[in-house]
Amino acid sequence: MTGTVTHYLAEEDKSDWQNLPKFIATLQDWDAFKEALFREYPSARKPFISSADLDVFAKEKSKQEILTLDDYALFHREFRRLATRLEKEKNIPDFCLNKAYESSIHPNLHDKIFFLPA
Repeated sequence: MTGTVTHYLAEEDKSDWQNLPKFIATLQDWDAFKEALFREYPSARKPFISSADLDVFAKEKSKQEILTLDDYALFHREFRRLATRLEKEKNIPDFCLNKAYESSIHPNLHDKIFFLPA
């Protein structure tokens, strides 16, 4: 585990991680090591995600115009990151995620996308 866990770390971080007692004492126990890391880096622990977080995201994003492809790509990545975590934690059905995705898009762009002339 030592090589895998610390392979991409900067030397300073690598040294810090390797000096954690759980690193040496429990090489095969990833959960114990992970908890030791969270104690060392408390802000690294991501808070629990709820469907209310998705609603807040959708409301905020629907007010922001998407003017470029880069803007859309950023929006899409942010949404997918949130939706993937929510899907894993809460088992949210796809139709709810699709509805949230559509409602997250600014109304002007939404109309251009969904009401294109045939």
